[in-house]
Amino acid sequence: GVVTLKSTVKPIANFLLNLVLTNLGRLQELTFADKFGWYGDKFLPYEDENFLLADELSGHPYFSEGDFYEWRKVVVRHRDNIIARMALAASFASVLIKIVGAENLIMTICGLSEDGKSVLMRLMASIWGDPNKGSGQIRSALNTAFNSEVVNLRLGGLPLFLDETATRTLQDKTLATELMRLAEGVEKGRNTKLFGGSWANTVVMTSEFPLVSSKSNLGLANRILHLEAGKIFGSDDESKLVIRTVNKNFGHAGKMFIEAVKEIGFGAIIERYEVAIDMLEDAFKTSGMTISHKLLRQFALLYLADTLAAEQVFDRNVDDGEAVGKIDVDDLLNFVRNYHAPNPAEEFYQKLRGVVQRELSRKNGRAFHSKKVPKGYCLLTKDALSQNLFDDFKRFAGALKKMSAILQYRDTYWWPKTVDGVRLEALCVKIID
Repeated sequence: GVVTLKSTVKPIANFLLNLVLTNLGRLQELTFADKFGWYGDKFLPYEDENFLLADELSGHPYFSEGDFYEWRKVVVRHRDNIIARMALAASFASVLIKIVGAENLIMTICGLSEDGKSVLMRLMASIWGDPNKGSGQIRSALNTAFNSEVVNLRLGGLPLFLDETATRTLQDKTLATELMRLAEGVEKGRNTKLFGGSWANTVVMTSEFPLVSSKSNLGLANRILHLEAGKIFGSDDESKLVIRTVNKNFGHAGKMFIEAVKEIGFGAIIERYEVAIDMLEDAFKTSGMTISHKLLRQFALLYLADTLAAEQVFDRNVDDGEAVGKIDVDDLLNFVRNYHAPNPAEEFYQKLRGVVQRELSRKNGRAFHSKKVPKGYCLLTKDALSQNLFDDFKRFAGALKKMSAILQYRDTYWWPKTVDGVRLEALCVKIID
């Protein structure tokens, strides 16, 4: 730096002014950027030549590595699965939301620990950059609980990926409030002046069971799109292959998608979005299905994103025999038709609830009365539950325990009596209305 005195401030200021004016034609014009996303027809972080990035954006994970065709080979193999396709479409759709004026898209991917929901999230993140743990693109929902708005403000139009939401539900008022503000896309606190106060993007979360339930705020429930993972990759070996591939090959598809959007033009993108809304509205009416306008617009956005991705990313620069094509409207209708399919853990809970209520009403000695059983709990033997339900309880135990608003259970008890010399294993369960 230069040390200035009172007597030298004015001459130094004049010197700097003359220096700038003399070299005005040679100086590079820079735009200071404190968040990613659209700046006119430019998109950060893929075009940063004339941008001065804020310190918070340095070392970001949005870069490309490896080979696009290796990535494409793995993705195309699973793109016929409607769940994988909708998830990938949601990731691509993130950068279209601001352009078409759609509402922010909140998506939850639900399933048990081995169903592949985190692998699917890694696949979605690999579109834009490094999906590896520690890169900063996928964040823990627990660590981001009170900071997601600031994160989203910096992301601009890039998707926000939040993992590990399994221990939080929409009964958690903090989470419910946070999700509503993420959906609204408006920051109402001190960060408004810092980052412009608004964002337009996709927020993706993983959870073992739906964040939306019958007890959830209706306005929030209508803003969240729910996907069931359900062993989406088929086997553990296939899941490991997907992870290995996307960990080494990533970031190409996002750049290609952005370039295509710019090439097509914002006006044409908006027109295609409106056409998609009209087309899906007619398709739903013809099929006799009713759908809210909010959901209709969300599915139109996903349809548009999938169509553009097929045209401009997956089917570009490949042989005709390798083309994947856009999503079929009938597939989309079938997805919506089955959209409210019950969650496996919730379905099991309903079965378990029926058994408990039956046993409590009977109050038979085998299933109900024991000095070891706390008041209000029910002791269920394998005989009372059936072998399948008993085994399923162990399978769904983690998810059920986290549904603490409606179910409590204690560890497995050994029934004090024996039948034919064998002690009976039993479960100690309490239903909470």
